Amino acid sequence: MTSRTLFFAAALALVACGGDKDGGDSAETTGTATGGTATGGTATGGTATGTATGGTATGGTATGGTATGGTATGGTATGGTATGGTATGTGTGTGTGTGTGTGTGTGAANTALLTRVGVATVDPAYAGSESLELVDDSSGEMVCQITLDLTATGPRDDCPDCMWGFDLEISNTMVVTDVDGACMTVHGIDADTASSWDGMSRTYGYNDDYVGHAQILMFFDGVAWGPGTYAVWDDEMRTIDYEWVEGFYDY
Repeated sequence: MTSRTLFFAAALALVACGGDKDGGDSAETTGTATGGTATGGTATGGTATGTATGGTATGGTATGGTATGGTATGGTATGGTATGGTATGTGTGTGTGTGTGTGTGTGAANTALLTRVGVATVDPAYAGSESLELVDDSSGEMVCQITLDLTATGPRDDCPDCMWGFDLEISNTMVVTDVDGACMTVHGIDADTASSWDGMSRTYGYNDDYVGHAQILMFFDGVAWGPGTYAVWDDEMRTIDYEWVEGFYDY
């Protein structure tokens, strides 16, 4: 065998043994990561595969072959980021609040109209009675009624243009009706203290032509005489009747 023939035989034997891997049949590099980052590696003329569970998979780089990006199984991700896979976010929130408030307030007082209803005989002295009637302005209910007697203790001759005038003394004071303490609030007495008015005095007179046209029950306030209310005088019976509306009061 010649030297030329031996050279070709040696070359064939080298090829039969496979030679260098570079440019061969297949080279495979595989990387696997759980909960992290997998880099499949670099394959020349082969296949790069990367698999990541719960993380990020980067398939790697393939030259002259096939590159597979990899598979990401995200599981459950809360507030995170999944790249190249599937991200599922689940959130559960529970809130409980308890509040307690206490308030105390006082509303507006009730209002009632006070009327003094009286009748008397003046023959020759004054002897009569009065009923102080407090009626609720909203409901019309009598919330306080006080009755008393008025008896003359002496005449008065200083009432201007009056037919008569008398100093009077209160007696037999009684609280007939008292709702929610209205009598105490407005008059300062209740059933237990009503008698404290007994012995007090008032001064009434009668003018049959006050300012030229009216019959008026006159009242002396301790300083001067003035008109109290309209009155009805029966000259034959010598009686006087009146309803004296004093005004509204809170109770």
